[in-house]
Amino acid sequence: MELDMAAFGKRIVAARERRHWNQQDLVRRSGIRQNLLSALECGHKPSVRADTVLRLAAALRVSTDYLLTGKPATRTRPRTPAAVG
Repeated sequence: MELDMAAFGKRIVAARERRHWNQQDLVRRSGIRQNLLSALECGHKPSVRADTVLRLAAALRVSTDYLLTGKPATRTRPRTPAAVG
């Protein structure tokens, strides 16, 4: 399955704007370069590295699932029961 880079970029913009951040705010918080962020948001990059997706997701406080697919994160492990004591 190929990643739709235009849609990926739109999700970055949407998440960034929900936080009322400009690109420079996200650059500072994620540690990625300004020109890379701009190219990703415009859909001008043919692909994106996994570490970049992780950095953006962490900075924006969204899941990588959301950035990559637009869907909310899915839980892959059951929750650990709370300690009883």
